Amino acid sequence: MAPVAGTNLLDDIADARADQMRDADELEHDMDYVKHRLNKAGVCWNKLGEIILYNYGDRDEDPTVFSNEYTIAQWLDSKAHRAVMLDSDFNVAGGSWASRPTVYQQYPNKYYAVMIFVRLCSGGQAEPSSLQPKREYSPDRAMRLVRGEHRAYRFDANGKVLDTRTVSFDRGRNEESTGRTRVDGRAYLKVSSGTLAGWWVRESPRQFVRGLTERRGYSSKRIHVERGTYRAVRFDSLGRVVDSEKAWLGRDRRFGTAARAIINGRAWFKVTSGPFDGYWLRDNRDVWLIR
Repeated sequence: MAPVAGTNLLDDIADARADQMRDADELEHDMDYVKHRLNKAGVCWNKLGEIILYNYGDRDEDPTVFSNEYTIAQWLDSKAHRAVMLDSDFNVAGGSWASRPTVYQQYPNKYYAVMIFVRLCSGGQAEPSSLQPKREYSPDRAMRLVRGEHRAYRFDANGKVLDTRTVSFDRGRNEESTGRTRVDGRAYLKVSSGTLAGWWVRESPRQFVRGLTERRGYSSKRIHVERGTYRAVRFDSLGRVVDSEKAWLGRDRRFGTAARAIINGRAWFKVTSGPFDGYWLRDNRDVWLIR
């Protein structure tokens, strides 16, 4: 059988579903949400499946970290979950996980994992290779435009700028966004309400959708953190800080990282060791990924 194709859209939907379960601390399906996101993105589909679970890390190897292999093995040991994973009707898939702290010393984190499988219509609106976060992609999220000047763009299908517009706000605006795309390596957000409805703006701390928009996972990479005082944080699904950890580093340090993500328009590293284990640390001139 042909392998399923991974897609950024389904990864993003899975991200949101994992965050929902983590925030509610409840293992439950929400197929209506998955359908809403697919339909909002204009995707032609005719079948979908969702598998979920929670665990406390790899009890056989290391219960302090999330394990893809251990989680997949648990799903494969379940007849119902295995049937979804090996269903030859599905041609695209996405997955994610989220963690929340526990009161158990042996198992410090509880991990919620989710995978979403979809069958795209044959010859429909989106083929597996093109189901990416481009103009048809719709995160359907709350958006923030801070006070001051904002420049907006209109693009053609090839990313060429057709028109620009500049507006100024005397106070911050809460709007909506229904798209995210990359043009020449830079991320842009589609504004769908207010003065700039229908225009694209550069994703940045001044104009962003709330929460996570892009995540790149790492298996065994580290970040370099220079000497100084740092504050690392945890976010909920709307990008609100729910917990923080502050520490002084008396010398340059290196910590493990599980991912780099864009959250509220800024880049963050998910730390997996040291005093900031389990928290997000800002990517800046004093914190960087070791190549």
